[in-house]
Amino acid sequence: MFVSLGARSIQRDLEAQLAIVTNNKELRAQFHRERIRLFQYGTLVTSETFKHLSRSPPFWGPLFMKIFRNFF
Repeated sequence: MFVSLGARSIQRDLEAQLAIVTNNKELRAQFHRERIRLFQYGTLVTSETFKHLSRSPPFWGPLFMKIFRNFF
């Protein structure tokens, strides 16, 4: 699950979910293969993920967001 809590995502993003239901076996198989391909490139995110130094925002990040949050 991806959670985005930035100012832009809370105030401006519009998200939608869609369910596709079909009896077409070939189409179902294609969607299944696509799902497998998508999950091959993902990684599990845990609370430990955000403790890594590479996940820390740069020192100027909070200042930048405070000034420019309403421009994007």
